[in-house]
Amino acid sequence: MRGSLLTLAWLPVVAAAQSDPPVCAVAERMRAAQDPQAEKYQQRCEMYRAKRARTAPQRPVTAPGQPASAPAPASATDDWASNLPSVATVKAAINGSDTRDTSARQEAAFATLCDYIEARNGGMFKAMPPNLQSTWQQYNREQSRNHPALPRSVSPAAQHYFNLREFREATLTKLISATAFNVYAQTASYRELPTAEQRTSQADGSDFERRIEADVKKAKKDNATLLGVPLGVPLDYAPCPAGVEPPTATRAFGVEQLADALGASKTAKPTGAACWYDRARGSDRQLVFLQLPVWVVMPLDMNMAGLTMYGATLMVRETDDLYKQLLRKYGKPTSIVKHTFQNAYGASVVRDEGEWLLPGVYVHYTPEAGNRDIPIGRLEVQLETMHQLSQRQQEKQDESGPRL
Repeated sequence: MRGSLLTLAWLPVVAAAQSDPPVCAVAERMRAAQDPQAEKYQQRCEMYRAKRARTAPQRPVTAPGQPASAPAPASATDDWASNLPSVATVKAAINGSDTRDTSARQEAAFATLCDYIEARNGGMFKAMPPNLQSTWQQYNREQSRNHPALPRSVSPAAQHYFNLREFREATLTKLISATAFNVYAQTASYRELPTAEQRTSQADGSDFERRIEADVKKAKKDNATLLGVPLGVPLDYAPCPAGVEPPTATRAFGVEQLADALGASKTAKPTGAACWYDRARGSDRQLVFLQLPVWVVMPLDMNMAGLTMYGATLMVRETDDLYKQLLRKYGKPTSIVKHTFQNAYGASVVRDEGEWLLPGVYVHYTPEAGNRDIPIGRLEVQLETMHQLSQRQQEKQDESGPRL
């Protein structure tokens, strides 16, 4: 472990197979042409190399007379301590975009090699054989060259790289064998580094409240409300009294019984634009709008945390009056798509789908069923940050879903 190390991680990857994937040749050509996209293609190349190495069959080394199926001991297949790269080899293999970036990357590379040695040797405080200790000291001198008074620390510029699984993987797969890297990838020092997805999630979480606050500040006050309820700020509405129907209620169950099951207050009096139920006692709260225009059929989804609402999607009656209200409140849509429907009487009706990209707020209205007796649509109103996170989540689901 190096000083000021964050607890981070990434999936284990191994060295290149004997024949490179075509994308590696593309990356080489782009690097030779100093194309700014070269690093992106190189990362893709390393990913394919790693995948190929992981799936390549491993030949066990067997002793004379030993059954061919018996696994070879690690010492027979990987003399890792005697195969460590020289300082000159590391410096030749690790380069950055300029002198400063190269210095930071090389410092992080030497710190990674020090960590690799410590992990393979059994821990930071375990004594090393003389030859191994000599190599570790050479790496540590290079790592500490810019801060010799703090020999086990990593500078801020280098720590950015040192804390990335991607960097450690790309660095070590250039300098040590695939077998050696596989062993290191199973150590706590490597596994505790966060994945790229975890880092994105952490950044979203730590930054979320600040971004929501910025959305509320830059939005017009009226735009950052939905059915009288302000978005992005803690609400002080009272619990719903018994008899106020939550959106999840069904006529067959009965409003009174459902209200009792959800822990409704029997004494509270609803005031303001909404009241709330606990979805499950003590769990997330479900808001119930108390000022519903005639064009609202029902809420379909609400983005809630505690008693703060970040957006909602409503099922609405698709009418000219509704669209006029949207134009009055939000102005001219950023984009419009025309839809032609046939109503119950056989007449064609043209309806507009509108999308508003407003400061701090996202609004999307979609007419969905103009051919019904009571045509309906969908109205989505979200703070800008929540919309962006929702989009990202949907993209992840699409990527992980079945392909055509």
